[in-house]
Amino acid sequence: MRYILFIVLNFLSCTVFAALDEVIISNEDKTCAIHYLTTKTKFNWTIKVDTKNCKNGWVDGYASVQLYSPRKEQMETLTGFFNEGYWTDTFPATGQVIERTSPEERTQSLSFLLGKDEEANITYIGQLRAVQPEARPYSAFQGCPDLRILIVVQKREIFQNIAFQDRIVQQGLKWAHQYCSAPDILALFGATTPTQPEIIFQMQVDTITGDRTIISPVSTQKNNEENKPSEIREEKADVLLSVEPQEENASVSYTPSLVAHSPKTPETTKEKEILSHLQILSKIKGTPVKGRIAVHIHKVSLDNTAITDLPEKIELLYHPNMKEGWAVVEGVLNEGKMQVSSIQSCQQEWCTDVP
Repeated sequence: MRYILFIVLNFLSCTVFAALDEVIISNEDKTCAIHYLTTKTKFNWTIKVDTKNCKNGWVDGYASVQLYSPRKEQMETLTGFFNEGYWTDTFPATGQVIERTSPEERTQSLSFLLGKDEEANITYIGQLRAVQPEARPYSAFQGCPDLRILIVVQKREIFQNIAFQDRIVQQGLKWAHQYCSAPDILALFGATTPTQPEIIFQMQVDTITGDRTIISPVSTQKNNEENKPSEIREEKADVLLSVEPQEENASVSYTPSLVAHSPKTPETTKEKEILSHLQILSKIKGTPVKGRIAVHIHKVSLDNTAITDLPEKIELLYHPNMKEGWAVVEGVLNEGKMQVSSIQSCQQEWCTDVP
């Protein structure tokens, strides 16, 4: 059973930390660089990266970046997706970077353009987080298993419209299942500006059941503090969207913000890669790639091969334990076909019951 806890704290206790710890490290000819998140100076450090992975002077797309000290010693390798020089690891964020802030100590938040609905005049902005465990480097910017999306519109009253709520939830769930192999919570936040926004609407969506909880309904009394519902906080989106699980047990430490989180942490759950990540990686590298993905097996043939229908259609090659239903499969993917090396059936959708 999944438990969701909503914590409402006085917004006056929220602090936005100004520090944005990073150094810019470039290759030797200064044509390509990354934003390296660290509290320490890295004088004369350099990177080595294939120049085909550079765009407008930044590492962009899937790449492997080696970091070297002034003594030419290789200190670290960052492998995964990059967006305008920011390392996002398994999250293939490709949209324009909108804003970077520090909502709490040892935490950085990166907002990027997720997509636009021109017909409805909606801008969707995703938010990723990078955390620095004590005495360790910052992690990559990550957006799973809880995907946070800011919905920017022109008229605040539109959040009262049920059809509009259905629209943004449907689009948000699509992205949640596209980017996160086993998403927990979809957190939707409404505003009329994309940077340092006043949050006027908040909804939490259970990605398994589809259940919705509106935390703070939209207020049309923008300038009247007495008529504003007490749940609405005029805080920055990065504060409201910040929560980090702590420790290796199921306890969760909540930041002073209005958030919901499942008591499951990345430390206790091995990450299952999303199929689209592997497809993108295979195309970029031009070679088969190995991965572990959650799929729904739609049809099994007599020769123990199968076809999936979720998250998209691919062919699973022979495995003796092949059967219809949800499963976590591991193997090598190439051009829509996976040579399966292991398979584990699941009881729940998207295999949320499989670690």
